[in-house]
Amino acid sequence: MNQENVIQHPDPTNITIRGLILDNAKKHTEGDRNKTYGCPVKGMRTFAKLCQAYLEGLGWSGPPLDEVDGSMFAGFLKDSRIPGSKSHRDNYEDRAAYAAIAGECAVSSKQEGTV
Repeated sequence: MNQENVIQHPDPTNITIRGLILDNAKKHTEGDRNKTYGCPVKGMRTFAKLCQAYLEGLGWSGPPLDEVDGSMFAGFLKDSRIPGSKSHRDNYEDRAAYAAIAGECAVSSKQEGTV
């Protein structure tokens, strides 16, 4: 395992591990990934549509999925990886980022009047 992704306790006088994880999650969502993939709200809306199409193909007939649901599904993927690698920092950083994206999606949807 790449040592830079293993959770290591930083200098306790400066930052907590939770602070480090949140700082890195922010860097991920507002840095390179945002530049590469664009607005996460649009991306999560597309992801939700793909999930819905797949589920409907299996016979699911629930309510329409939206971008908040897409963000939650993406987070669930990260959650599924944690038991196999509990000290892998990236899983927690990405999970925190998807939670923040879900919040952004909820606010954006409310402003658009879609929620």
